[in-house]
Amino acid sequence: MIAVGDSARAVFELGPDREWQLENQYGGSCGIRADFYERGKTVEIYIKGGKVVKICQRND
Repeated sequence: MIAVGDSARAVFELGPDREWQLENQYGGSCGIRADFYERGKTVEIYIKGGKVVKICQRND
């Protein structure tokens, strides 16, 4: 189980289904979003500075 404050390494060891490079309004990198797909939902984990900063769950 991943929680806010965990390291990025812990997230990537779980093997996300998809990774997104996040950009600011000027095109510079500002983080990573890792998506995990489960039956009927998507869990999005946002990583900045090597730490988990936000976790969202979306129902499909």
